[in-house]
Amino acid sequence: MTAKCLTPDERDIAHSRPQNNINSFKSTRWNKNQAIEALSDLKTWPLFFYTAFTSFPNGGVTNVSFILSM
Repeated sequence: MTAKCLTPDERDIAHSRPQNNINSFKSTRWNKNQAIEALSDLKTWPLFFYTAFTSFPNGGVTNVSFILSM
């Protein structure tokens, strides 16, 4: 609203644009088709394996150090 490079009309448009964007919403409903699509997407699998293989060693080190410090 205080951008000096915009005219007052452009400021109004820039201010109202994010308020009119109602495309995103949160749904907690389980959709079988979306799950199948996610599992068939090739980009999902490297992300899964990367997360799994980096989380397992870190979790083990964290838990063992907590047990040893007791």
